[in-house]
Amino acid sequence: MFWIFARSYRNNLRRYTFAIIALALATVVCSLGLSGVKLMSQLWRYPFLKESGGHIMLKQAGGTTWDVQGLVSREKVQDLVKSVYSEGEITYTLHVPSHVWRPVDQRSFLEPVVGRSGGLDTWYLNPPLISGRALSQDNIDEEVFLLGMLGAVDSNSSIPIPTRMASYELKDGQEVWNLLGADELRLAMIGATGAPGPGYLRGHLGIVQRLSNTPADRVHIVGIALQGLQAEIDDRIDTLREKLALEMPELSAITVDDYGEVIAEDLVPLRDAARKYTPVLLLISLQVVIATALAVVHSRRRELSILRIIGFSYRKIWLLFTLECLLSSALACGLGLIGSKVAAYFLFGSSAVSLMPFVSAFVASILVSLVVGRRAVSNSVPSVLRNA
Repeated sequence: MFWIFARSYRNNLRRYTFAIIALALATVVCSLGLSGVKLMSQLWRYPFLKESGGHIMLKQAGGTTWDVQGLVSREKVQDLVKSVYSEGEITYTLHVPSHVWRPVDQRSFLEPVVGRSGGLDTWYLNPPLISGRALSQDNIDEEVFLLGMLGAVDSNSSIPIPTRMASYELKDGQEVWNLLGADELRLAMIGATGAPGPGYLRGHLGIVQRLSNTPADRVHIVGIALQGLQAEIDDRIDTLREKLALEMPELSAITVDDYGEVIAEDLVPLRDAARKYTPVLLLISLQVVIATALAVVHSRRRELSILRIIGFSYRKIWLLFTLECLLSSALACGLGLIGSKVAAYFLFGSSAVSLMPFVSAFVASILVSLVVGRRAVSNSVPSVLRNA
């Protein structure tokens, strides 16, 4: 039986090649479409990811995201996070109350200076740079900052920003910020990140801690950044919250989805609408799969009938045809998966694609071959040969 299958498949490989190419292209288009829809449905996360520093934000319970109170121990939180999300990148954020002079408004504002470590190479964890240079590993030891503003910044020069930054102090066992009598600093602004907003004077965490005399272990927010903008938050968030309740009950774990839905409820319908395109794309892909499988079945009717003439049983012919369709579907889905990963890498910067189109195409082609193939094999031999 195996020899017959190999010989039959080799003789009909040219016919199956067109079917394999069609199935592969259909799965590639569907997979890229689903990946694109998923990416668009998750783009609303970006404003919240860049503020929280990750898909999950750990901070003192109560208060706001920009609260300058409620410092936490980064070392204790890091050990707890790694026990649950070992693959996640951890970011740390510190907010120091300050008087910041804005070049555009020509006056000072009371707003926090933000120090951040981690995620410098991940675009969705950082505000969009409109001019100048970005914070990077190359300047991690330099006193350089980004300022949110509408004006442009000369990328070849550093503009000094007069700033009075509060100092960290420990009084009677309480952590406080002392802004009175703070010396004026002239912080070098090397880039602009768009429209002004709270805390848009950003620098490296180590620099901000040093300028404000803050211990290296003290931060306001610990972020857990998962792999990719589209990363889904699984059931491990419940485990993390249970551990926090036992070991650090003063902290709360807020996901980016919870954060976004609370801050901007209008984004929820847009996200849900984008997800409804998924079954539409799957239906389009399945139509191509079914049409291709039907064409293959019709083209093989004559050969299958000849096998019955030379003595093959009905069940063996049906099994032979099903195995041929199974191998062709596997090859098509494999080629489609490779093509989708390559295309997604160049389009989205990530090779992670949805496997749903490949599974759906494989199952659909097998079901069609079983149902329609049985019909083709069961037809009378004279009728098939006369109409072939």
